[in-house]
Amino acid sequence: MIDKWTINTVKQYLIEKGIKPSVQRIAVMGYLLEHRTHPTADTVYNALSAKYPTMSRTTVYNTMRALFGAGLLRIVTI
Repeated sequence: MIDKWTINTVKQYLIEKGIKPSVQRIAVMGYLLEHRTHPTADTVYNALSAKYPTMSRTTVYNTMRALFGAGLLRIVTI
């Protein structure tokens, strides 16, 4: 999934921003770095749920909220 960004790079990036790097958080951040669109939490969940079957929608929402709080994510309202 993560091409340009290695798992260790994403992990370090999260640590620097004060976010504990769980497997799910690394996956969500990796997805967002790879897909420079404006995905919804449902889009991210649907893309990752096959590879991470224990990941819940709540995990994706909470991760995206944490990324927003750390200034790593912006909310786009259309």
